[in-house]
Amino acid sequence: MALEEQFYEIPAARWRRTLPWLRLFRGFRMSLDARKLMLAVLGLLVFWAGQWAFDRLPFSPTARQAKDPVASTDAWLRSWLGLAVETSSGEPVPVASMPASFPGGAELLSVLTEPWRQTASPAVSLTRRNQSWSDVAWGWTNLVWALVVWAVFGGAIARIAALDVAGRGSIGLRGALRHSTGHLVSYLGGPLLPIIGFGIFWLLSLVVGLVGHIPSVGPTLLGAAWFVPLCLGVLQALILAGALLAWPLMYCTISVEGSDAFDAMSRAYSYLFSRPWQAAWLTLLSALYGVVVTLFLLAVVAASMHLAQWSVSTSFGADGVQALTEAPLFGASSPAAEAALPGPAMAFAGFWRQIVAVLLLGYVHSFFWTMSTIAYFVLRHAEDATPFEQMYVPSEASGRTAGPVLSGMAAAERREQAAGSPSPAETSPDVSPDRTAGDAGDAAKDAGPGGAA
Repeated sequence: MALEEQFYEIPAARWRRTLPWLRLFRGFRMSLDARKLMLAVLGLLVFWAGQWAFDRLPFSPTARQAKDPVASTDAWLRSWLGLAVETSSGEPVPVASMPASFPGGAELLSVLTEPWRQTASPAVSLTRRNQSWSDVAWGWTNLVWALVVWAVFGGAIARIAALDVAGRGSIGLRGALRHSTGHLVSYLGGPLLPIIGFGIFWLLSLVVGLVGHIPSVGPTLLGAAWFVPLCLGVLQALILAGALLAWPLMYCTISVEGSDAFDAMSRAYSYLFSRPWQAAWLTLLSALYGVVVTLFLLAVVAASMHLAQWSVSTSFGADGVQALTEAPLFGASSPAAEAALPGPAMAFAGFWRQIVAVLLLGYVHSFFWTMSTIAYFVLRHAEDATPFEQMYVPSEASGRTAGPVLSGMAAAERREQAAGSPSPAETSPDVSPDRTAGDAGDAAKDAGPGGAA
């Protein structure tokens, strides 16, 4: 009789099995991973460098600051980093008054959705009417650039997060970037396939519009056939809505499954439209959770800056510390600050403030891709009943372990699996061990003394 070993399920595991979306609450700790933050910061620097270069193209808009990501983030970065430095009399702001200056939930939601809007905004701008060719070229340039940058860096962040969620070991920066760059065509193909479908229906509507140019009867025929563009518009709206809402899931699909563009698109659309309420719940919960943890992070940053200023002001003086806190983030400093301290001092102070600002932005992108990856696992489990531990790990195909070094019973089970599968007699449900042994004894009797070779 086989010995049945009893397992005890801890309450945390029972809750995660009953309510899989509780895994979302691991997102804050996972997003603070140094590897994810470094990839997010590198992605931002590359994205900004491309934006800086595109602003010098002939078709870039004249209102450059409205398109400059650095200028657009300057306002809220100053509000975040200025929580502990804005004073009326040169004295540090008391810690008790800091929460009153915290940005509101709407502003934080705008910041947390910045990674999504970097791709969605150019895509939506392409659907505006009465655009010039320069506007279309500018929209496509920004859209393709955002897709490429975050396919590489966002895909790498999602790959690290996927291994963390599945508990399949760890991966370094080089391995994560190798995965994202090796599947770059699939990453880009996922969002571009819906765009191609959208373009096909646009061409059909364009052909219908040409009917209106027929002399005399053209407008009448176009009005009579107006139901055709309406039907095509419904299909275009579904395609566009799915692409805008599901493109992060497409990137997460490739990071988890290692599949192609078509699989990424089909899974993302299937999970979104098959379980819309669950997807909406995960999005709402992620947004609320993001606001709470970001406020906590801002409180830590504000308290750290306040204590640093208070400590230094006891020896350097309040006026000098106030001048250092007015060091520019991305622009020129105030004349009063320049008169109080030399230029190099202001430059160094501004440099360290920029480091804090970029790290905060990096955290936003790391949090976005981490939460998107967890949401993908939850939706996949709900729709396909796929275990959370199952994902694509290429090293397993070559016989290497992807996780940490095993020991004890886990190592013994791994060695038994590597040794090979049991014989058919041991695994066949129709043959018991006792019958197998009896058949072997009967064969020996029939062979007799001379039966052995």
